[in-house]
Amino acid sequence: MTLGEQLHELRVSILRDRSDLIAGESDQMWTDDQLLRYIKDAEHRFARRTMMLKDATTPRFCRLILKQGVLNYQMPREVFAVISARPDGHDYDLKRTGRTLVQARDIDYSLTFDPSQAGTLLPGAPLGFYTDETEVFAGQNSVNFSIFPLPDAASDGLLVNLRVVRVPGCGYTKNDLNRESELPEAYHLDVLEWAAYRAKRNNDVDFGMQPPAADHQQAFEDAIKRALQDQRRQMHVQTGLRYGSNGFTWGR
Repeated sequence: MTLGEQLHELRVSILRDRSDLIAGESDQMWTDDQLLRYIKDAEHRFARRTMMLKDATTPRFCRLILKQGVLNYQMPREVFAVISARPDGHDYDLKRTGRTLVQARDIDYSLTFDPSQAGTLLPGAPLGFYTDETEVFAGQNSVNFSIFPLPDAASDGLLVNLRVVRVPGCGYTKNDLNRESELPEAYHLDVLEWAAYRAKRNNDVDFGMQPPAADHQQAFEDAIKRALQDQRRQMHVQTGLRYGSNGFTWGR
């Protein structure tokens, strides 16, 4: 559905907020701007709760360029989780770890990488990353992507390919009515239940026998449960009987 179709469905079919006036000020309960704001909140909430929008291809969200001597990189505010990171040309993902406060110690140059020694590693090629520190960006918490060790001169300009989870990056204004929703089509109507809840929760007294706001909230929660079940079903892999692997041995 386009944003315009979502707006029409919310106003006319769900909220029954129609006006038959030919002239004069509108008698509609909500403006288009209000309802578009509720639709944005609904889609963003659905995306966060279900982690539905996994992205590995959009350059704006999934491409990061390292700079010599720069440890922290601010992710776009639409990104709320980083699944993995792989430098361009590498065969393996970087190791994920967390930021730790460690005492100074001798540098271990063994082949085994110990994340606890990240604070003492000399600048060099990237070995790992962490995202457990957040910063406020435009009034919102934004993911802070930290790389270690500190990039050296040889790593300056190195492209790191990310897999992220994000909310929709599209607009929600009257100028965006013709664009398609980024969420899967199966959930376009479901997210409108939360938008209806937002719209009606303070106005139930004016709606007579229409479903109360709480009904829309419950329908939205039910949709999230179904979406999570769909994702688990999609990602589930049945373990086959294969001796020597998958937990089975050659012996008895």
